[in-house]
Amino acid sequence: MGVIRDMDNPPAFGDPDRMTSANYVTTDLDNGGVHSNSGVNNKAATLLVDGGTFNGKVVSPLGINKAAAIYYEGGDGTPAER
Repeated sequence: MGVIRDMDNPPAFGDPDRMTSANYVTTDLDNGGVHSNSGVNNKAATLLVDGGTFNGKVVSPLGINKAAAIYYEGGDGTPAER
């Protein structure tokens, strides 16, 4: 099948990188965009880990460990060990 997503540049495969994107699914297609709208989170995760410039803002990288801790805490409500 090959590559179907680009976390750094979701629009390269027709996925949104922001909720205001024309590619953002707001219909019943794909169960409300559960797969295609993942590009928004993919872009956010990439910026957290690697940093970069997006939407005119410079984002400093946090690295994989800090980004993983943020997702862990946000995912289950249990604070990550520090």
